[in-house]
Amino acid sequence: MKQLVLTFFIFIVSLTSVFSQTNPDTTYWDIGGVVSMTASNVYLKYWSAGGDNSLGINSLLNIHANYLKDKISWQNTFDAAYGTQRIGKQDYRKTDDKIDFSSKFGLKTINKFYFTTLYSFKTQFNKGWEYNDNNERALISDFLAPGYMLYSVGIDYLPNEHFSIYTSPLTGKTTIVNLDSLANLSAFGVDSAQNFRHELGAYIKFEFNKEVFKNVTFTSKLDFFSNYKVNPQNIDINFDLLVAMKVNKFLTVNISTQLIYDDDIKILIDPDTGHKGPRLQVKEVLGVGLMFNF
Repeated sequence: MKQLVLTFFIFIVSLTSVFSQTNPDTTYWDIGGVVSMTASNVYLKYWSAGGDNSLGINSLLNIHANYLKDKISWQNTFDAAYGTQRIGKQDYRKTDDKIDFSSKFGLKTINKFYFTTLYSFKTQFNKGWEYNDNNERALISDFLAPGYMLYSVGIDYLPNEHFSIYTSPLTGKTTIVNLDSLANLSAFGVDSAQNFRHELGAYIKFEFNKEVFKNVTFTSKLDFFSNYKVNPQNIDINFDLLVAMKVNKFLTVNISTQLIYDDDIKILIDPDTGHKGPRLQVKEVLGVGLMFNF
């Protein structure tokens, strides 16, 4: 039940942020985003074909606040999502969970190039569980387990207000595993019994945000990070895509996709032998429900 409460809490806070906005100087600021809540329900009784009742709820917040004046560029994005689902008599299980904040501050050098500093932070709201065939569960993640921080200096190319390419030859990455039971297992690449891992490497980030067709907004982020000291050829990749299609004033269809490849995150490949290794992680969420654009 607490997952449902958390979902509704995120949605209410998101709505509050929308309707309590002040009116900044629109000459220099570009502020906007998407707030969405979708639900799905299946009810069966004496259904001869079989099946299970189910209830699923997903909430999503995607906002940006970008400032551009003279030689100063300041771009900020915040993404949050949470989803939960119950099938049959099972407990509610998490289906989506994300916190992603990024901020870039740049000073113009020549043409559309900016000398830029970047900070980003990623984690999740709630515990994540892995279930076996007997419906037994094991804790595999939590808030700040993992958490990721990036801090870097580089060059940002801004050809227009919708697209940017940021490159940095000097980027620090900190992985946080603030849960000793996972840190003791060297989860998410930290050394055994350590809560932090620090890396130094190169970083590239592509960002795009635009209403590509009427009532169809396309938001995408693509990150690459290479550790200079440990296997630099094994590049960490994070790709986020959100397509928000507005049917009418409030009804929406959302498609969100996330792809992650991190050489330090070991996925169980063979349950019989316990063999683990890096794998491409894929998440896709399709929802129909309420949306507010601003």
